[in-house]
Amino acid sequence: MARVKIETKICQGCGNCVAVCTFGIERRLYESGFTSCQDGNIDQAICVINGVACVVKPELCSKCKYRDCEKVCPSGALKIEV
Repeated sequence: MARVKIETKICQGCGNCVAVCTFGIERRLYESGFTSCQDGNIDQAICVINGVACVVKPELCSKCKYRDCEKVCPSGALKIEV
């Protein structure tokens, strides 16, 4: 079972992980500048909250086999442990 870990001290809050998440928001929302899910109404695994990426639905991450979020993290803050 995969598990996403985010080092909050080095996360840049860029939202790249949100944009590529298999279970994430639609790309058009991200491209329009939306990278937050504080209202809790969006079905996605990763969000940017207060400038830091957060795993909000780890059960979705555990099902993912693509690891795109880890690949696009410019700071290396996001790691997937298997």
